[in-house]
Formats: sequence, C-alpha cells, structure tokens
Amino acid sequence: RVSYVYYFHQEPKRFSGGHLRFYYSKLQDGVNSAGSLAADIEPPRNSLMIFPSHTHHEVTPITCATTALGDQRLTINGWLCV
Repeated sequence: RVSYVYYFHQEPKRFSGGHLRFYYSKLQDGVNSAGSLAADIEPPRNSLMIFPSHTHHEVTPITCATTALGDQRLTINGWLCV
C-alpha cells in the first residue's frame, strides 16, 4: 500500500504545527514498532507527500487563531493498493 497526502492552505499561513513526522521502524520480538525520529517535515503549500503505508508516521497538532475555514491547513489523503 501507498499513502498520499495533498496539503493546501492560504498564504500567508495562519496556523502553526501540522508537521509530518516519520519514524524508523524497529523489530522487537517479532513486532514492528516505531523507533527514533527519522524526519520532521513541514509540508509546503500545494504539495503532495507519498510514502509507504507501513511507515510509522504522525502529524503534529495544529493551532490556529480562528475557526475560519480559510485560515486552516487542509488536506486530502488516501491510500492506493498496488
């Protein structure tokens, strides 16, 4: 499987956070779990991130001064089975 996330927001951006973090995988007692931090990426506006779905990852919390939709960081995400 392949995961994808398309990021979009207005400029100047009116939020903070939302970094995409990837972790090294570690195998312990036959269980695949997240190891140490491998990358901490602030996705640029109008960017597409594609990565193997089995990769351990997370998104950091986002803070925004308003609840207006135009001030938010928006994404479209999905998975492809190949």
